[in-house]
Order: sequence, then C-alpha cells, then structure tokens
Amino acid sequence: MDRKIGVYICKGCGIGEALDVVKLSRIATGKYKAPVCQISAGLCSEDGVQLICADLEEKGVQTLGLAACSPRVHYDTFDFGPSILVERVNLREH
Repeated sequence: MDRKIGVYICKGCGIGEALDVVKLSRIATGKYKAPVCQISAGLCSEDGVQLICADLEEKGVQTLGLAACSPRVHYDTFDFGPSILVERVNLREH
C-alpha cells in the first residue's frame, strides 16, 4: 500500500540561517518525489502543527518526514495518532 508522504522543513532555531531550506525542499520534491513539501518558520509552533494537520486532512498525507530539531524534544507535539507514520530528521544538532 502506497502512503502519501509529506516533508516538513523547519527553519526556526537557526536552521534557516545555517541551511538552504529552499534547496532542501527542491531536493525532497524533485529527486525524492515527495508529493507535499512545506517550509515552516517553526514546526513546533501552533502554526507549524496546524500546517501539518491541514495537510493530513486536506491533502491526504499519511506519512510525515519532519526535518527540524532533535527527535528527543517535542515528542508529544508531533504525535498525530497511531495511523500516521512520523520520521524525524535532526537538522539543528547535526
């Protein structure tokens, strides 16, 4: 079963100053063919979580790739239930 993937790139906490998040987005949608890719000023903020929730509901996203800070923080923030797969990529600490 194919699952629709959404990639979400955070540019908060200095990530946007250290990395070219627009280029990362182009790689996600181009090379890796992610059907949905969004850049957020802060994924862990209310606006960032609402962005993800809207894509889950409106675009049918079922699997999330979150490129942001350490997966050791904001664990509950990015828990969207047992049917949504979440993979977190640590950009800030690496």
